[in-house]
Amino acid sequence: MTPLLENAPDLVSILKRLAMDADAAITLGSYPDWGMLLVAVAAAAIGLRQVRAAITSNGVARDAARTQARTSADAARDQLKIAADAATLQAEVARATLILEIDRDFESDEMQECRLALRALHNELKAYSIKQQPNCSNETRETHINALFGEYLNKLWADFKQSDREVDEKSIVELVNLHMKKADANPAVIQPHERAGAHYQRLTRIFGWMERVAFMVHRKLLPKDDIVKLYDAVFVQIVGWVFEHIRTRRDDSGNKEYMIETTLLRDMILQERADRKKEEEAKLLSSGKGIY
Repeated sequence: MTPLLENAPDLVSILKRLAMDADAAITLGSYPDWGMLLVAVAAAAIGLRQVRAAITSNGVARDAARTQARTSADAARDQLKIAADAATLQAEVARATLILEIDRDFESDEMQECRLALRALHNELKAYSIKQQPNCSNETRETHINALFGEYLNKLWADFKQSDREVDEKSIVELVNLHMKKADANPAVIQPHERAGAHYQRLTRIFGWMERVAFMVHRKLLPKDDIVKLYDAVFVQIVGWVFEHIRTRRDDSGNKEYMIETTLLRDMILQERADRKKEEEAKLLSSGKGIY
């Protein structure tokens, strides 16, 4: 409030006194008092104009303050939106970069070698399954192949674990001598556990990639829909092939969480497929066309 408005009660008191003086002057009827009345009226008019001007200026200042506040709020809101959009864009770029890195890893020479080895093994086991069970259904065939996959990997794993056997000082010397003699006599000779280890690592190299991707999906560090669209067949197919071996690894190590992120992602993909199938069947039934 302006000083003039703060003193408005004093002005009113002055005007009242001037009015009383004017009334007394009129009663007395002297010419000098009439002059004082005119002066009082003029002073009152000036005072009223000043009060109105102060009120008007105060209203203008208030409107200007409101306008400035709205402008500042709009500017702050725009800045927040710009910052939010920039953060969203940065997050999308980061996710896209991460997906590209994942795909680059998936398409690396080592990973392609692993996938080719798995595919070759699947074809061999499928041919063996056809000889063993020539007339079974496709579902039974798939179950049989997966069982053969687990049996084969379990055997490789058992041979590979021989390299982890406990050794003493004597066996260390024998092991060194064995390798030295092997190198001197025939460098091409490889011990059974070494051969099993190399082949086992080649076949299971993709395990680490799958677990990392599934981990990031479950922690919402990667968009689930994008990963499922790109790699759903990889998770469903390979986990189906190696699940029995994953179970063996869990039992051997006592770590029941081994490859848990991968198997959970595969279960989620299969559940979504089943849900979509139910929805499609329900639509067909509701349309009167039937499922078949």
